[in-house]
Amino acid sequence: MPRKAVVLIRAPGRAQGPAPVPLAQLPPTPLVEVANRPLLDHALRWLADGGVRDVAILAAPDLKHAMLSALAACGAYWPDLCWLGQDPSALAEFLQGESFVLHRADCLFKDDLASIVGEPPEGDLDALIVADDDGELGPGVVDLDRQRTAEREPLVGAPSSLAVLGPDVAEALAPARANGDDGESLARWVHDRGGSVVVRRVGEWWSYRSSCAALLAGNAFALRDLHTDLTRATLRNTRVEGPVVAEAGSLLVSCVIRGPAVIGAGARLFDSYVGSGTSIGRNAFIEGAEVEHSIIFPGAYLSHLGTRLEGSVVGRRARVCRDFRIPKALRVSIGDGAEVSLS
Repeated sequence: MPRKAVVLIRAPGRAQGPAPVPLAQLPPTPLVEVANRPLLDHALRWLADGGVRDVAILAAPDLKHAMLSALAACGAYWPDLCWLGQDPSALAEFLQGESFVLHRADCLFKDDLASIVGEPPEGDLDALIVADDDGELGPGVVDLDRQRTAEREPLVGAPSSLAVLGPDVAEALAPARANGDDGESLARWVHDRGGSVVVRRVGEWWSYRSSCAALLAGNAFALRDLHTDLTRATLRNTRVEGPVVAEAGSLLVSCVIRGPAVIGAGARLFDSYVGSGTSIGRNAFIEGAEVEHSIIFPGAYLSHLGTRLEGSVVGRRARVCRDFRIPKALRVSIGDGAEVSLS
């Protein structure tokens, strides 16, 4: 397996169409959090577990501070990362003629790196691209799992988020091209230059899309195989069912927590219910509320909602509460494109 990986960060603003609030207020995709950790941290952990020892981040220089801050906020520390700008010579110096794993830090995989990749490509101008089960193949692309060569079908459904590339394919990652590349264009680039392209099929994976439903699906995916850890939290008169992680400094008083669920560092929950598939962000405050299959981002405030909140995304420092002042009314403060569903 390759010992090196390149995490390629797309430039901000590449999303197709306007994203609904609160997604419009989210950071660049690698910094979007599922299970209380940025997708970048998920990618780095997955690569490290797969035996990758050297990782370079290929991104615009102005994103470095934001990425470091996001990693530090969730307690992640990666001191050995190599931060590259947009200079191709810096990438070549990092690779030193070795094959490498390409990851865009916008997806999650159930299986480990070795299980997905199998035998990596051997040639300097070869590529192995990971595709989903529905992907079709383009000219000259050999499907390792189906043992056939396609002749006319386009390559679709192939997440260029993950590939294993020979060192000479690094030229295709020049920022002028890579910010808009997909699996098909990468495969075509290799094929046109005489390299071989193979595709490995993968079934259980999730890729970020700009919708609340997709974000919730990714959160549930990330919470799978969670192992209970309550050692750093304070629990009083609280019942925990199923796998639950309560991070350092969180306080749960008179609550029912049904996992898989994660409670962020410094979060405070009182007289509340948290159901499965839920992430409560750092320093969130929840009182007298029920939340299930939802993402509550850091610093959000929920109080006495009067009904269960489910299938929802609550943005950073947002406030959702029942107002008991007279006259009685529903009072909300939301941004452009927000969706409110009452039942």
